[in-house]
Amino acid sequence: MRDGGLGSLGGGHLDPLLRELLDFDVAVRDPSDGTWRLSEQAQAGLDRLAAPRPPAEKIVFFGHRCSSCGQIRPTRLRAAGLTCDECDVPAVPAVWGAPVAGAGPKVVPDPVEVAAPVAVPRPLAAPEPLAAPEPVTSQLTA
Repeated sequence: MRDGGLGSLGGGHLDPLLRELLDFDVAVRDPSDGTWRLSEQAQAGLDRLAAPRPPAEKIVFFGHRCSSCGQIRPTRLRAAGLTCDECDVPAVPAVWGAPVAGAGPKVVPDPVEVAAPVAVPRPLAAPEPLAAPEPVTSQLTA
């Protein structure tokens, strides 16, 4: 940025913002030398906002739908999108039985315990023969 840091925002574009700074006593004139300064509250607010932000995976979003299960739960921004903690399971670990990174004291069970039950197909029953249609009789009376 050039032109005193205003860049292309000079020429009156900042007037509404500057007026609000004055109206809410955010910018105050120093009586000793006549320069403008931010109030102590504004400086404290800027210090708070300029503090380093936590990593994105540490920030929790409320009221968002999990991109994996579709439930509205507290989610975090991860490689798969916004996912809840229940759906954030890492891929199969390199070694079975080894702790999964970030999962704390949990241990992945052996593959035998993880195996899904196998569905055994049952033979189909023979179809029942179709019954002959019943004759239609008219019940009109004369």
